[in-house]
Amino acid sequence: MLHAADNTSFLPALLHSQEYAKNHQAVLDLVVSHQGLAPKEELVKNILSTFVLPAPVPYRSLLRRFAALSNKNCAEVALRAQQLLVSVWLSRIT
Repeated sequence: MLHAADNTSFLPALLHSQEYAKNHQAVLDLVVSHQGLAPKEELVKNILSTFVLPAPVPYRSLLRRFAALSNKNCAEVALRAQQLLVSVWLSRIT
């Protein structure tokens, strides 16, 4: 999957790639999914703080997936997930 700093710079490459050459709907879906990334990130951070923070243990697999995000636009979510994973690990030690 391609990641981009802005929502349109990768569009020409996608349109000419073999994977998406005939599937313009997939290109459109990809562009739409990347639009409004900041509000989505804020929503995920709020969910992590509100629902996961009080009891993070059941959410370990999800937290691992969030912590593995490497896109710079998702850095705050990844950091928050890493912090919650550390709290899970610390609770197991004590």
